[in-house]
Amino acid sequence: MEETRACRRRGGGARRLRRGRGAGDHRARAHHSPVSASSAALCPDGPCCHPRSRPSSLAAIIYGGTPSSPTKIAEAIRRFGPVLIQFYGQNEAGVISALTPAEHDLLRPERLRSAGRPLPHVQVTIRDTEGRTLPIGSTGEICVRSATVMEGYWKQPQLIAEVLRDGWLHTGDVGFMDADGYLTVVDRFKDLIIVVGGHVYPTEVEDLLNSHPQIEQSAVFGVRDADAVERVCAVVVPATGSSTLTGSDVQAFVTSRWGTMYRPTEVALIDRMPLTDSGKPDKPRLRVMVEQGILSAGPVPRVPTRHDRASGTACASSAPKRLASARPSCAATDADKK
Repeated sequence: MEETRACRRRGGGARRLRRGRGAGDHRARAHHSPVSASSAALCPDGPCCHPRSRPSSLAAIIYGGTPSSPTKIAEAIRRFGPVLIQFYGQNEAGVISALTPAEHDLLRPERLRSAGRPLPHVQVTIRDTEGRTLPIGSTGEICVRSATVMEGYWKQPQLIAEVLRDGWLHTGDVGFMDADGYLTVVDRFKDLIIVVGGHVYPTEVEDLLNSHPQIEQSAVFGVRDADAVERVCAVVVPATGSSTLTGSDVQAFVTSRWGTMYRPTEVALIDRMPLTDSGKPDKPRLRVMVEQGILSAGPVPRVPTRHDRASGTACASSAPKRLASARPSCAATDADKK
């Protein structure tokens, strides 16, 4: 990972935090620690957040890989201090933008949702579906031009023609730029949920859910029903001690703030979020499990990591607590590149 290599060039290192070990086992002389935005290391009950596991030498926590929850980032700032650095980028473009420690300002909460400002050598524009540049504040596709943009995909000329146009890389990410030059990544075009009455961006609903005091982590995605109409589904990991949280609570929370268009028609409460090797919620697997009814009838298997496959470690599973479904008042509606 690019952030890990940068960390080591500056004298830092990486250490895997294992579940089930005492907080004292996590103490180490740390300078720079790269994690994903959804990493348990940044969650309130994560191993790094134990008072004895925060090394005084820690100079930076570098995070990225998926849109971050402003609520969780604010909690991390309060716990760790001004050491957080966010990078936004893609394999096709390298690092596009960065949010520095000084820009992680608790007095400017809207900045915590942004991906920072483009790097000096990177040009960023926001364009509509016709390729026209949009004004400041308008939401559209993030397009990038820089010396680090790829030349193309190996033996995939059609895909190259779709992604590289007029010297610009079309990232497939939806976002906007504000008047101060800060870039906010809203979601992936392919993850957009088309519902009756408008469009729902999963990341925005996740941000709302993650602000609930009884929710530690969430994943929102669209699933088609028997009539091929998309509906909004949410998988939620309750915060420690939140045994009373129900799917109906989650639905009511969203409805009371944003209305029925954004309300998940199905809510699954699970003990641990299945993650991909890159630390992102495994939405394709979760989507299949909802479609097949697995979340309401059986355990949610943990996604094997590279370390598990290399060591032969058995993969644990976490049983879902319940699946709440509600008759929707409105109908509801993936190569990761971040």
